[in-house]
Amino acid sequence: MNRIVGVTTSNRVKNNRVDQGELNQLLKELLRNDASQRGWVPYSGLDTLKQGAYYFMGYNPRTDPANRPLLETTNNAHDWSAYTRQCWRCRQEPCEHMDAAGRLNQREPHQNRVIELAGLLGRRPECIFSANAIFIESPTARDLQNAEGLWDKCWQGHQKFLALVRPKWIICLGNGEEHGSFQLMRQQAEEPEPTVSNPCHADRPLTTARANCFVHTSILAKRPCRKM
Repeated sequence: MNRIVGVTTSNRVKNNRVDQGELNQLLKELLRNDASQRGWVPYSGLDTLKQGAYYFMGYNPRTDPANRPLLETTNNAHDWSAYTRQCWRCRQEPCEHMDAAGRLNQREPHQNRVIELAGLLGRRPECIFSANAIFIESPTARDLQNAEGLWDKCWQGHQKFLALVRPKWIICLGNGEEHGSFQLMRQQAEEPEPTVSNPCHADRPLTTARANCFVHTSILAKRPCRKM
């Protein structure tokens, strides 16, 4: 297993939390015109952008009715997860696939697998920061246009997120080397380590803003987690 490279942050992150306005401004700066494309980020509430042991990363959102222009997807602040509270079949919520509390009672197979994986780690999905490597949707991973360019932009966002979460493990969801977050993160781990700055105290270098290692889901789960 490989150690994750250090992550550089800017002065944009001035404390150890990020609100919706700050996240939207970050997306505008990094993605520019692509910020108007449909997709989703993050797959967990903004309350998970704090120090935690795990960081879930898929590849990119599959096209479905739940996706929105990216700047409309950042308003889930507390105790929320796309794996437990977002219907991937319906455009409007609440819907017939949810209970009175807004939790799904009919889920997609990939949602069930992520919930199971979180349980193996002794966590609820709502407590783990989750995001796709690339925030923009496509029907399949192979259909994603300009994936390399989009990853370059989205990776800068992940650097900010990683500096806040500071996970011990980055868990890559999906199977296979091609078109997967595991491949993208391994490429980053093989690059030279950049200078690391402290998002909370600009005058204090941050030398531990890295995950110790990252792992493919097939190592942790009872069965491999296929990307839907």
